[in-house]
Amino acid sequence: MQGTVFAPGPADADYWAPARFVSLSTGGRFDVAERVARQLLATPAIGNALFWSSSALRRQIGVLAKALISIHPEVDVLQGEQQLASMAAVEAGRVLGLPVVADLHAMWSEELLDYGSTKRGSRADRNIRRLESAILRDADHVSVVSLEMREHLVSNLSADPSKISVIRNGAHPQIPTARPHPNPRRIVFAGMLSQLQNIGLLLEALPIVCHEMPDVEVYLTDKGKLADFIKRQCRKARLPVRFFWFQNPNRFYEFLASCDVGLLPANDDPSRRMVHPTKLYAYMSVGLPIVTNRSASWSDIVDEEKIGIVTDSTPTGFANGILEMLRNPSRIQSCGERALTLLQTKYAYTKEVNTFGAIYSKLCGSRVITAPAHESRPRVI
Repeated sequence: MQGTVFAPGPADADYWAPARFVSLSTGGRFDVAERVARQLLATPAIGNALFWSSSALRRQIGVLAKALISIHPEVDVLQGEQQLASMAAVEAGRVLGLPVVADLHAMWSEELLDYGSTKRGSRADRNIRRLESAILRDADHVSVVSLEMREHLVSNLSADPSKISVIRNGAHPQIPTARPHPNPRRIVFAGMLSQLQNIGLLLEALPIVCHEMPDVEVYLTDKGKLADFIKRQCRKARLPVRFFWFQNPNRFYEFLASCDVGLLPANDDPSRRMVHPTKLYAYMSVGLPIVTNRSASWSDIVDEEKIGIVTDSTPTGFANGILEMLRNPSRIQSCGERALTLLQTKYAYTKEVNTFGAIYSKLCGSRVITAPAHESRPRVI
């Protein structure tokens, strides 16, 4: 269901083996609505206004719910991705008589605080927390991306732990084997350039790396609220940074595979500690070693699984970690091979998909599944 709210797109029979997903021609409107909402959150004044009025919030949810109900999908389970879509799915599920899974990738209440859009205890903060509490109360099941998020929901929002499953982010290997790196010099940060990333740490570490290794090639994404600011800073510091963006996933992974080291500069704040970044697994999927600073439990994966280097959160420490990796081609190779092996074994994403499948089957229970006679898997939208 990557990047989508109600309609995950064409399903691969092996990848989505536990369930059959239904693609809707109108699904794009939900995807757009969710992405626009996340963009608004990144603008403090608008993000605060978005949740200032509880009645306006209910109207937004109602519009999405009515649009879904109007489709009248012949499915067995509704699944909403993130908060607005999840609550809309709950309302639509009541009308359609369908169970609902709320798929939460982050806690908006904490993200809004980190953005500076809200203040703890403010009217907008209370409204978004009420929304999240309503989702936890009314959805038939809730999936989250980390144990930390599950603990947060149980401890701070009184969620029923029996209704919450941890389904981590992940990826499938995009290449069969790790490629050799005889002359490593290409480093990449493939995350969005936003306040949620530790961009300050990255910008302060890059001059050190470039001074010690003048032929280094630095690649940053050309997306995010801070993109223009970072371009100006890089020009001012005369850093050899190249900006990229690939809409096509295949081209994106091809580009990542051509790099030598993947960077994950992370903030140590509540919202980030609950989220396992998708770029961690994207780097692993192409055999890229990772350099990150210690910030959350997911950074322990990098250290304990020997797929990269974990540094302190100082510019010198982060820069030294990058340089240490670039100067050791054999370590780059071994980290890449280990990452690909982990995605086929311990962190194989089929395990997470199977967990979703078990949830869907349990929710369907003894209800009649209106699928073709030869197909007994639940259908999800």
